[in-house]
Amino acid sequence: MWTEYADCPTCDRPVAVYTPRHGDGTIRLTHWHKRDDDQGGRRWCRAELDIGDHDIRNTRRP
Repeated sequence: MWTEYADCPTCDRPVAVYTPRHGDGTIRLTHWHKRDDDQGGRRWCRAELDIGDHDIRNTRRP
């Protein structure tokens, strides 16, 4: 099975992405992940990616 990865546009962290159910395939969402905030804490992060603007990488799951 292949997993797609991309850099989150909000925090620049490489995260797994997926196509939303019933989507047309032009938009991907990042899975929920933690990012560092300005106060030194951790916050949940999730972003929407337009396929034309981001590099999507395929990686085989171990």
